[in-house]
Amino acid sequence: MTIDNILPKINSVNVSGSPTRIGGKITVNMNGEPNGKAKFNIAGIPDENMQEQPVGSGNYSGIYTVTISTTINDAVVTVTLLDSVGNSVTDTSKKVTIDNTLPIINSVKVTGSPGKAGDKITVTMVGEPNGNAKFSITGVISDQDMTEQPLGSGTYSGIYTILNDVNAIDASVAVTLSDQAGNTSTDSTQKATIDNTVPRITSVSVSGSPAKVKETITITLVGEKGGTTQFSIAGATQNIVMDESTTTPGTYTGKYIVADDKGLSNAVVTVTLKDSAGNLTTDTSNKITIVPSWDVDRNGTTSVSDMIAIANLFGQQVSGKNDADVNGDGVVNILDLVILSNHFGESLTPASPGKEGKISSENLSVLKNLYKSLEELQSNDPDVAVAKELLVRLIKSNTPQIAESQLLQNYPNPFNPETWIPFRLSKPGTVNLSIYSASGQLIRSIDLGYREIGDYSSRNKAIYWDGKNESGEKVSSGIYFYSIKMGDFTAIKKMIVKK
Repeated sequence: MTIDNILPKINSVNVSGSPTRIGGKITVNMNGEPNGKAKFNIAGIPDENMQEQPVGSGNYSGIYTVTISTTINDAVVTVTLLDSVGNSVTDTSKKVTIDNTLPIINSVKVTGSPGKAGDKITVTMVGEPNGNAKFSITGVISDQDMTEQPLGSGTYSGIYTILNDVNAIDASVAVTLSDQAGNTSTDSTQKATIDNTVPRITSVSVSGSPAKVKETITITLVGEKGGTTQFSIAGATQNIVMDESTTTPGTYTGKYIVADDKGLSNAVVTVTLKDSAGNLTTDTSNKITIVPSWDVDRNGTTSVSDMIAIANLFGQQVSGKNDADVNGDGVVNILDLVILSNHFGESLTPASPGKEGKISSENLSVLKNLYKSLEELQSNDPDVAVAKELLVRLIKSNTPQIAESQLLQNYPNPFNPETWIPFRLSKPGTVNLSIYSASGQLIRSIDLGYREIGDYSSRNKAIYWDGKNESGEKVSSGIYFYSIKMGDFTAIKKMIVKK
């Protein structure tokens, strides 16, 4: 007979699988006296038997599959070992947690959206600490890991770097947070847009060109709505913001007010449209011209045509915008003429300087009248002298050089029923033609009025006679004489009417 009152010895107890949730397994391992019986329970949960494997080894293990839906924190695990005579010993050194509560997600924030290739979309989540977090973007990426920084803070972040050719508009961003027990919560309230498509420009138009100082050039772009636009004019201005219409989305307008008299010829207008993701489209199909204020006719050169425009309005008051009023003081006067004269011959295109060109007789008379007006001013101003010298040069270069006045032979001669009588003038003056019969009777008088110096021998300038007398009757065949008086010059020649 054996009497044993010595308690069995438990050397160690280990618990794995905690924390866990319903359906999870908690495993309890104990090493102690061999050939005994062992069991364990968790905070009032019915006992679970433990098996010694192999028999006689003193290693006992038991498994509890969680079936309760409640949450138990730090529940004591009681392990009991009985020897063969019924002595028992208990170990309560271990605890487990059964957690069936879903982890809390307090907030989710997405930055970097909309984005394009190379940009980064960052997802930040604040929730229960010490968990495991991931995020997905529908159609783009799945289960991207998020890092808790600092550890135990409950703040998790993850980054996705956008690839080429990926497009997703308002794609759902799903964030999952798993706690240590394996409970999982999901948040899909946020969205992200990935846009790698270049925005579309439908049209770009420019108005107000050619423009002068203080005038407005307007740029209008029609394209993708919701973007940001700006334009630049080479040599004039850079990065002018354009505003999108509130009534017509996708229509953008920008304005540039010409700041000075610096001329520009065919300056490229660069218009850019950037979408919300940062994709950029550029249009350079339009050009503008800025002319200085003294380029009256806005053709890019300061020439005779500008001088004539001023001459036609010289001394007159003008209302509103009038290009002949170069300095904008409301009257076309010597100040405007002086400004033009100081820039005469300039061109926006250096390779094509302004040409004086041929001046018609009518415009030549206008310039002569302008010169007379300057003479009447009796000014000693050097700028006025420059204007006068320019006018003299223009008038002289467009005035024919005739050595002496002449009356030339009519043509055809003999004639029937009409003829032309040519002549030349070395001085301006009033021209009168008289036609006489062979007996000296006055047949017809033709008054041409005032004529400038010139050659009037061509058919479109010569004196025309239709072969009729003052009464409109045709004259008879015979010899006639024609006499011309031009100032102090007179001459006579013979002609024949032959029927």
